Amino acid sequence: MTSIYEKRLERKLKDEEWKKSMKSRNAVKAIGKADISMITERLKETKDKAPSSIKSKPYSHVGSLSSKWQQRTDKYLENQKLNPFSGHFGGSEQRVWDKKNEGYAIPVGKTMERWKKGNAYITKEIGLMIEVIQAMGDRDENGNIYVYFGRLFERYAKISTNLVGYLIRARKRGWLDFEGEMLWQRRDDDVIITLSDEYSLKDKD
Repeated sequence: MTSIYEKRLERKLKDEEWKKSMKSRNAVKAIGKADISMITERLKETKDKAPSSIKSKPYSHVGSLSSKWQQRTDKYLENQKLNPFSGHFGGSEQRVWDKKNEGYAIPVGKTMERWKKGNAYITKEIGLMIEVIQAMGDRDENGNIYVYFGRLFERYAKISTNLVGYLIRARKRGWLDFEGEMLWQRRDDDVIITLSDEYSLKDKD
């Protein structure tokens, strides 16, 4: 068992160690405060030395966003002046189209690529239809190949369901001709479809 004297001595030693630790902590804090004060003094000196004319403008997120939206609004209004279906259309900005221009009604970009692919596909299908007419048709007095729409419909329906559309496109290109704007099954079975001289395979003397 420890005596009362030893307990007092042990407690006294602990108290001295605690005081020493507190002194060291206070010293570290004082050094830190001194460093901070030195840094603030240097910052003040640099601000005092800097010219007074240079002042940093405060940055505002609201101001930057509002300017961006204003730019978008102005751009949208400019585009609407060229849109004939908008209320802002007209004025000096009104676009005038020249039908004689080479670039009139010609698609561009990806639309141009899709147009080329579609046009090539339709040309191929119309060529196949012309071959069918040449194979099954008869010749008229002028030597042109002709066929009745009813016969052609029965034969070509096994190949494609777009016969009427291809006939109309072929007529626009001048490859064949027939009467009427549209052809209907049964009603127009007796309509004669005649190929042009180029596609009637006439003998060239």
